[in-house]
Amino acid sequence: MESPPITSLQLHRYLGYTLSSLRSDTDRSFAFLTHIILSESSVAHWGDGDGSFYFPSLKALYMRRFPGCVRFLAELVAPQLHTLYLECITEEAMSDIATASIEAGSGSPKFSSIRHLIVRIGTNYLPEIPASVWSRFENSYLDTTHVSILDANVREFLRSLVEQGESTPPWMKLSTLSLPNAPKDMIADTVTKRAEIGFPIRNLQVSQVVYDDESSFFEMAKVAVGVAENPLASFPAFCHTEDWQDPDVNDSYDDFSGQEFDDESDDDDESEGDDESDEDDSVDDEDSVDVDDSEDHDESDSVVGSEDVEMSEDDKVSENAGESSEAEESENTDDSEVTETSEYAGEPEDAGASDDDSEDESDGGEISEEQDASDSSAQ
Repeated sequence: MESPPITSLQLHRYLGYTLSSLRSDTDRSFAFLTHIILSESSVAHWGDGDGSFYFPSLKALYMRRFPGCVRFLAELVAPQLHTLYLECITEEAMSDIATASIEAGSGSPKFSSIRHLIVRIGTNYLPEIPASVWSRFENSYLDTTHVSILDANVREFLRSLVEQGESTPPWMKLSTLSLPNAPKDMIADTVTKRAEIGFPIRNLQVSQVVYDDESSFFEMAKVAVGVAENPLASFPAFCHTEDWQDPDVNDSYDDFSGQEFDDESDDDDESEGDDESDEDDSVDDEDSVDVDDSEDHDESDSVVGSEDVEMSEDDKVSENAGESSEAEESENTDDSEVTETSEYAGEPEDAGASDDDSEDESDGGEISEEQDASDSSAQ
């Protein structure tokens, strides 16, 4: 019986030697991929393998704290790519991403099908990206209609939306702007100026506080205003955990995710800080999860806290992850964490979907309970 096609690929803390199996894909096992998540992953040798990263069915690409994002975009061919999520991007990286997203020969945008961009710089830890760099980035995705910026300090970004270049401002087709952490005054000024130059923003998504402000001017500005939903709602359950939203600042990576999505999650971080520390210790003790071990399959699913994730064992990516994991156990010299390399056949929910808060908390609880159990057994 033929197995169903793989539609979603997740590499979380995947420390691999190469991604040549993704590049060549001679058996066309990834031809039906619609979603790719690359989180805290690092690849030593990008040059191995022939051809580009060709994903004809790819709809959404999420790259979070992924040092290889520029190289991956430069060699990616995805004619149907609709949504791009970028997290922890420096000024230099954003400039390089803008260059990688332009066709070298024609100078036209490489990903003309992208309509939704989600960016989280993490300005608590990284310098704010200047408006000039934002403008370059915007010119690489000219047909974008929906932009979500998750940071609180968005002054330079908003400046780039109203600064006119040689003829017109960037993102003339922009109709929906989502700013869940930005203050009202910044948003109001931008909405007013965009209307004045003839490219109004029709739909605005803001925080609950801004939305509830009785003195809000948005009604007078004839802008449809709503409360912004957490963009992580469309991610698998593992991505909803505190580890995803607010990684430990003592992690081996230099970049951090920055601001939380809302104030409530900030309160949760303070109350659960000790629990997260215990989780990190338990992962270090276990060192890694061998994704090729079929006996650990059910346990891995419970660790990530998702009932929808199904592991794939016949993939070269899993083999590489297994070899990397075994090497780390034998040498015990690598401080990096490899918690999961997973592929599941079901698509994540649509980007507009919202998850129940209690489910997110239960996911985190499963991680804490099972990893604490690992600590006890290790002792």
